Amino acid sequence: MVSIYSPPNTRLLNLPSGTLWTCQDQGVRSLQVIDIKSIISVVAVVPLPHHATPGMLFVVEKMGLDIAELGGVIEDLVEE
Repeated sequence: MVSIYSPPNTRLLNLPSGTLWTCQDQGVRSLQVIDIKSIISVVAVVPLPHHATPGMLFVVEKMGLDIAELGGVIEDLVEE
C-alpha cells in the first residue's frame, strides 16, 4: 500500500534550485494497493520544520544513510 501525495509546491521547488520538493498528504482517499514489483525507489515524506503551512511535507531520499555513514561502527572486542 502506498500513499499518493499532492503535486509539488512549485514556488518552493523553484526557490533553492529545484532541491526542496514539498507536498501535502491527500488523506485516506489517496491510499492505493500496488504490485510490489512496480516499486522503483522508496523515499521518506516527513513534516517540513518551521513552515507556515500546516500539513506541508518534504521528500527525503535515503533518509538516515548519511547519518549511518558519519557515525561509523565502534565495537568493543572483549577476549573471553
